[in-house]
Amino acid sequence: LKDYHDDSQTAVTLGKFDGVHRGHEKLVEKVIEYADTAGVKSVVCAFDMLAFSKKHVDERCILMTKEEREDRLHDRVDYLVDCPFTDEIRQMRAEDFIRNIIIGTFHAAYVVVGTDFQFGYNKEGDIYMLAQYQERYGYRLIVLEKIRYENHIISSTYTKKILGTGNMDLVGRLLGYSYGI
Repeated sequence: LKDYHDDSQTAVTLGKFDGVHRGHEKLVEKVIEYADTAGVKSVVCAFDMLAFSKKHVDERCILMTKEEREDRLHDRVDYLVDCPFTDEIRQMRAEDFIRNIIIGTFHAAYVVVGTDFQFGYNKEGDIYMLAQYQERYGYRLIVLEKIRYENHIISSTYTKKILGTGNMDLVGRLLGYSYGI
């Protein structure tokens, strides 16, 4: 975050973006759409959970590395910000996160998230809080419904579960591209 220096207004989406699956793609496409139509910069802020602690997140339990995520999003968005999930970020109060990160750092005109987005200390912030504060801080919240494949919500957790079964065809359908090692 400290290396991000652009005072332009943005359309920003935030999350882990592990695998950049079809659900993530929907968020990225919406950010790009607002950048194109509203003349703002497109930003993907990806939280690096490996920085949180090796004892909480096993490196073997992620679908893609930071470098793979960068390759996947290269030349599609104006900024991909890899944000280590440090104690400072983890312990930040939800309103402080809105004020300091979403507005203070990214100058968000549009905040694009999924229905289950949570943030702030003890996950005290959610889409309802983002909706409540949008007028105060001057951004517009866009909440996108989860994408389903058959009867399952597409998520990194579900994709990892299917990957564990070896059903690479289904993994590819969930991701929207062929998974490689």
